[in-house]
Amino acid sequence: MLGALAVAVAGAAVPPAHATYAGKNGPIAFQRFTGGQEDAEIFSMSPTGRRAHRLTAGPGAIFNPDFSPNGSQLAFERRYGDDPTRKPDAIFTVKSSGGRATKISSGCTGQCLGDDGPAWSPDGGQILFTRAFGPIVKDAAAELDLMVMNRDGSGQRLIRRFAHVDGLAPGSEGKAQFSPDGQQIAVTLLGQGTDPRRSSSAVYLMNADGSNLRPITPAKLHGGNADWSPNGKLLVFHSNNYTRARSEIWVVKPNGKGRRRLRRSHLGRDYQPVWSPNGRQIAFGHDGPAVHHGGQVLHPGPNLWTMRSDGSHAHAITNPLDKPNEITPDWGARR
Repeated sequence: MLGALAVAVAGAAVPPAHATYAGKNGPIAFQRFTGGQEDAEIFSMSPTGRRAHRLTAGPGAIFNPDFSPNGSQLAFERRYGDDPTRKPDAIFTVKSSGGRATKISSGCTGQCLGDDGPAWSPDGGQILFTRAFGPIVKDAAAELDLMVMNRDGSGQRLIRRFAHVDGLAPGSEGKAQFSPDGQQIAVTLLGQGTDPRRSSSAVYLMNADGSNLRPITPAKLHGGNADWSPNGKLLVFHSNNYTRARSEIWVVKPNGKGRRRLRRSHLGRDYQPVWSPNGRQIAFGHDGPAVHHGGQVLHPGPNLWTMRSDGSHAHAITNPLDKPNEITPDWGARR
């Protein structure tokens, strides 16, 4: 998968992050594995977990849904697998009600491996994405470019290039994303290392033109998958990105101050947090511990939860004992 390749630009990796834009709370889109690890589609449901319905279909596996600011469309990436003759991974858009998807990314040729991690701009006119380039050495892409394009795929433009000589590279969890005012971009970056699983991951901010790159979370937290709050005053992220330690959800101000954990997870892992459009709730993925059910020991797969923005009232909105697994939520606005 392109995300796995991105894990190491010579020992590190990157995608973009995304933002939740202000509005009334609408549906939650998410990625559901309908078969194997490479068999995924995008579904949508109400914030209470009801009325889940499928939005995408077609060849390849579909990942990383991202609602447009007004909730009318979704951008996503389509991955075509590991076959050397496959098409490059690409960015598509589809109506938030589902239907025929439109491929919008193009120009991935030669050593280009594919495009992924789409995230809308605040005005809905542009989409951030990551483009990976080979050759691949030890599962590492040689270069990752943070790009932006118009919503129809035209006007592609490089924002910042990450290569193995930089000592930093985009992380394969979490999309890069514009701040709600469009002035900054949040991105997960890995420190250079020989083993991506031991790399120090952190949330970074840069100006929208790619300048003034700086960390806002400490290396010891291994932060990743940041999401801007609708008012732009906080970013929510999960700790222990790329480590086996317990992953928990934190918030931090854009200046790196005011960092705090929202809830202590004694059982399982919390990850991939996203704000609700009204800023009062957070949706996230959760891996629970083994449970006893019907005389059997069951190992629940990843499922989706919500909680208040202060970390209270956390609860599951999909059944952890149901299969298939569900990850990467994104909360859309209601028109």
